[in-house]
Amino acid sequence: MKFGLHLFGHHDKSRSAVDNFDTVIDQVDAAREANFDLLWMGHHFLVADNHKFQSIPALGRIAANSGDMHIGTSYLLPLQHPIVLAEEFATLDAITGGKTIFAPVMGYRDKEFDSFGIDKSDRLGRLIEGVQVIKKLWTEDNVSYDGRHFQLEDATIEPKPVQDPRPPIWIGGNKDKAIERAGKLGDVWVANPHEDEPTIARQVEIAGEPSGDGYHGVIPARRDVFVAETDAKALEIYGPQIKKYYDWYVQEGQADAMENPDALDQRLEDLKEDRFIIGSPETVTDRLVNLYENVGLDCILMGMHRPGIPHDDVLRSIELVGDEVIPAVRDRIDAE
Repeated sequence: MKFGLHLFGHHDKSRSAVDNFDTVIDQVDAAREANFDLLWMGHHFLVADNHKFQSIPALGRIAANSGDMHIGTSYLLPLQHPIVLAEEFATLDAITGGKTIFAPVMGYRDKEFDSFGIDKSDRLGRLIEGVQVIKKLWTEDNVSYDGRHFQLEDATIEPKPVQDPRPPIWIGGNKDKAIERAGKLGDVWVANPHEDEPTIARQVEIAGEPSGDGYHGVIPARRDVFVAETDAKALEIYGPQIKKYYDWYVQEGQADAMENPDALDQRLEDLKEDRFIIGSPETVTDRLVNLYENVGLDCILMGMHRPGIPHDDVLRSIELVGDEVIPAVRDRIDAE
């Protein structure tokens, strides 16, 4: 199993942006020391309530501290031209020595599409065409493309990505139809953190087995994870803050993009049973082994930071995962 740290991008505006980004680097350093395999960022525009760092420039800075870890990001491809993303990710792949992962997503917030002047009903077409264009630009010269949304003639980018033939493309998707499409459009479907575990297990079957190697062939998911010395302490620190963000997701329209629209609007006690992984090292180990054995996941992107959670507690959670959880999970999987 691969272990990633999701560097959650929302930060309390009562602190300076510089101080907030310093805490991101602290988390990167802690994850490196804890032997995490990869680092992850999400992507949104126009988040007024918190500081929300843009993922591509942030990952360029993070790469200086990431060591052997891979780095990747979800990205709202329908809101960007694929030439820009193809070039920026090729540059990021050079900066990291060939350790990037690209995960285009459709998006769901009306505010973003309206502000960019892009019809939200075009997001699927723009996603599909955008991925097709990026694949070509990463692997071919003199690219021509005649789509509804994007047109290119004799276009070549340099440098191309370091990875051969190209970086892994993970496609995010919540609904069953999107998951069926993900394996055809990209290399891997990446499961969202919001659906319950039985739904994810069923959707893993829909996605099918990846055919590639390395990060072209994992079955990844984002999950909200927090570790403390006891179950009660972990829930006390993390529970109220994560519930606030699930309420925000409902407000912003995330629920409408999911296979089960009622999945987010629940009590904390219900959400923590089959979505959140909160507890002692022993509890979290058991839950992660279950994700591997019974849900079919072998790469977990753990979101630990949320505004309102003390920074030292986030760093301690990362440390506990590295010292106790990762070794225990791998020992149990290897013993099977």
